[in-house]
Amino acid sequence: MKKILLLASIFAMSLTTLTSCSSDDDSNVESVNNPYKDAIIGTWKMTEVNGVKVSGLNLPQINSTYISFDKDGNYSGRGYFGTGSGTYTLSGNTIKTFIDKELYWTYTINSLENNEVSATVKDETGEINFKAVKQ
Repeated sequence: MKKILLLASIFAMSLTTLTSCSSDDDSNVESVNNPYKDAIIGTWKMTEVNGVKVSGLNLPQINSTYISFDKDGNYSGRGYFGTGSGTYTLSGNTIKTFIDKELYWTYTINSLENNEVSATVKDETGEINFKAVKQ
């Protein structure tokens, strides 16, 4: 359970680190017609991990997990997985987060509507599904 919660928090933090190459500007965020480009910008609060409401976990560090993405490809996060910042790339529905230029996590956006995102992060041990709400 701790590993699931850890991965969920990392996912939330990773959402704030999307970047990609762009030929026309200095931004690290994809500048083509990506429907998620503007939608991910802002601060997100984690609300669910693998179908379990975060508020029902009775873990204050999870309940206060936030991620923020800016339009220039920078992110910051705070909460269960710690406090920190880095960069991100966005390509299609895939967000890659980087800390000190090293790939940290890769997330797949399953859906994003009405300021709620559903996403998946995978690693060698399996997959974790998350939900977060834009603040």
